[in-house]
Amino acid sequence: VTGIGKAGLIGRKIAAYQTRYPGREVNLVGYSAGAVVAVEAAEKMDAALRVDRLVLLAGAISPWHDMRAALARVRVGVWSYYQPQDVVALWAGTLVAGTADGHHIMSAGAVGFWPRPGASSAERQLYEAKLVQVPYRAQMIASGNLGGHFQCTGRKFVAEWIAPLLEAPSTSPASQQAGGQPRRGRRRR
Repeated sequence: VTGIGKAGLIGRKIAAYQTRYPGREVNLVGYSAGAVVAVEAAEKMDAALRVDRLVLLAGAISPWHDMRAALARVRVGVWSYYQPQDVVALWAGTLVAGTADGHHIMSAGAVGFWPRPGASSAERQLYEAKLVQVPYRAQMIASGNLGGHFQCTGRKFVAEWIAPLLEAPSTSPASQQAGGQPRRGRRRR
């Protein structure tokens, strides 16, 4: 099954789960190429369905991926943890082999997401309201994340940075700032 096929399967499983257990939270977490599967699963869900949070770790996805459909399918928000120092996988790897969504560019897992060129003010506002971009920072070292591609999935990092986000009540992204002050919306240079 391809990533797109898996995304559709995940969307159907979410629909079945929400039918069986109405009102329970559903969070999607995607790592590396799995970030594309998680985003596409959210995008392909029935318009009436929502997940609570979408968390992307070192996503091998284009920074210009149009996130509007995914952002519309989350109740709380999308958190994108990106690591600029992951030069091998998320810079060189995606420039040469391509991102998991098929673009030869550095990935959003290295540089964050950018609204597409020519984005409307409504699109920029959607990104600002529901996309929380969390750049790598020195405080993550204490949690075992030295900025490499695999370290953002380590047990201590996930326990200290990701689990608290997923365990928090479903409220706005502004009230759920994991590990300090993540950047909201477009990555600023």
